[in-house]
Amino acid sequence: MYYYKSILEYCAENPEKVMGVVDKARKKTIKMGQNAEGQIPVQMKYVPEDYKVSYLISEKLGIPVEGGVPTAITLWAPLSDDEHEILVDYWGAHRLTDDFSGPDLADGSMHYLALTTNTSGSELWSIENGKASSLGNASNMVPGGDWTNSVINLGNGGAIAEWPEGFWEGSIGFVGVWNRVLSPSELGNAPYLDAKTQNQPTLQDFGISNMLVKMTFDDQSDLHGNTLELFGDAEISGGNLILDGDGDYAQISGEFAKTINVGQELTIVLSIATELDQDYKTAAPFGMGIPEATPEDEPRIERKVSKVTNADLLKKPVATRTRPRPYAYILPRDAKKAVNLLKMHNITVEVLQKDISIVVEGYLLKDIQRKKVHNHPEAAIVTVEDSTVFKEMNFPEGTFIVRTGQVMGRIISHMLEPETPENIIIWNTMDNLLPQPGPDSIVPIYKVHKPINLPIALIDD
Repeated sequence: MYYYKSILEYCAENPEKVMGVVDKARKKTIKMGQNAEGQIPVQMKYVPEDYKVSYLISEKLGIPVEGGVPTAITLWAPLSDDEHEILVDYWGAHRLTDDFSGPDLADGSMHYLALTTNTSGSELWSIENGKASSLGNASNMVPGGDWTNSVINLGNGGAIAEWPEGFWEGSIGFVGVWNRVLSPSELGNAPYLDAKTQNQPTLQDFGISNMLVKMTFDDQSDLHGNTLELFGDAEISGGNLILDGDGDYAQISGEFAKTINVGQELTIVLSIATELDQDYKTAAPFGMGIPEATPEDEPRIERKVSKVTNADLLKKPVATRTRPRPYAYILPRDAKKAVNLLKMHNITVEVLQKDISIVVEGYLLKDIQRKKVHNHPEAAIVTVEDSTVFKEMNFPEGTFIVRTGQVMGRIISHMLEPETPENIIIWNTMDNLLPQPGPDSIVPIYKVHKPINLPIALIDD
């Protein structure tokens, strides 16, 4: 945006200089066409400039999510009554909620669940018997917001200040947070990281790295420097965190909050046991976010700035194939669609006033392909032989003549040379005129190389 703005500002401040350059280019274009001078680049590539450059790259670390960037996330609140869905909330500038349908978790048994989040969205998983099964995904829930001072709340309404003070009741046996997305096989192995498992494998045994939190509730700290604080009558018993009354919750804080990034990809694994007769409508067993944040806060979006020095600047155009510029192009009198396209580009087209015989150059048609190009569903791509043919041909009255000695002369050549990337053939204006490819087939766009007097007149619109 700033690049275009600077160009417009320069043009506004230097109108005479800019128009002088334009006028000079127009006069040169007309002269080259009138004299049939020079070469036309029909295929190009970009190579480095002769000098090196240095520049800054600014990367936004927070990713917008439907008008707001999440500052907090809450996971897995089994609902009461007949709605035992798993609920995932993201909080940011406004509330973003996605419901995932899953198994009934309110049965008093321990269940392992996981949430993975990346730039494509979020996916919720159930982990049973060493296998992770997807419970659903949401493309509008992606990493973002300010996680760098996060805490994890277990058992209360969540991690941000203005949530309803609902409290969840049940047992939590394991909390794990990774700063990357775990694969399904890694998720399946995650329960074995619970310290209560006999002959516990190491993280490396399962290829699970980048772990930020590993809270197993045998004590109130973990091996990553995170600590657990208990509130109300919350207690640790038998390797589980027990929350069985209003005001019971726990909070994990520590090193993970210093290392997690803005916009971080995440995996969160949780094991919980809940009872069917509890009221979980306003509570969640897990919430992560900034304690002082509110749902109305506009999250902080950080940017990462990197400096690149002594780099190539790939913007120098070099022609990889050229063709001689003609005095004029000839199109059959049935090429009305092609002529209409030319006229849309302010190109002057004329017509023969009588039959005439002219020596022209033609391209031998080697192949025709139909394929999608950008937003063009079925472009016609022709391939021509490297060598061309010269022959004398009879052209009837009404044949179209497009002389290159005009202001739009460069555009004319770009549109009428069959090897350029934006010619009239590609845009299907010649479909009914193209012959079958073969050794004697000629593309029906002919070139007149020497300036000659032609019996022509402007098209009568």
